[in-house]
Amino acid sequence: TDRVPCVVLLQGLGISDRNATVGPNQIFKDLAYGLADQGIATYRFDKRRPSGVNGEFTPTNLFINDAVNALDAIQNHQLIRSDAVYLGGHSLGGIWAPQIAVQHSELAGMLLFDAVSFSFIDQIINSGSSSLDNEYLLEKEKKDIQKQITKAKKVKEEGLDSVSQLLGFPDTWIEAHLEYD
Repeated sequence: TDRVPCVVLLQGLGISDRNATVGPNQIFKDLAYGLADQGIATYRFDKRRPSGVNGEFTPTNLFINDAVNALDAIQNHQLIRSDAVYLGGHSLGGIWAPQIAVQHSELAGMLLFDAVSFSFIDQIINSGSSSLDNEYLLEKEKKDIQKQITKAKKVKEEGLDSVSQLLGFPDTWIEAHLEYD
């Protein structure tokens, strides 16, 4: 009968279900069960697939709007403490969590898991560069990674018009990240 705190969980980049399933692991499901043991509710939802995006392929259309709608629904739920609603963002979900918080100012706080605090372009450069040291990569894979790093550096220095399709993402996706601080 008592109202409880709630954490709305937001996945990272890639196709992901409400449990953030990767192979046999269901990270959000495990987290939800652990929080429930402590009397904290969670709200998990299946993230849209790129084919389900209405309009341009951007973070807003892919998951930010859905996260804001989920927070609105939870904020007014009869079993949830409206003063104890949190956003838990993993990876890309954590990167965009501050933007979501701006749109949903009633949040009690944010929990960021594996969220980098630098730009998407720098993330491509840094993670690509560190993966080049992996001894298990084939030479072709290393060359492909190096091409993406080179493209990302060019975008950083000369802008998006200097390359075509960075990592296969449409320009609208990259533009949104370039504009986001």
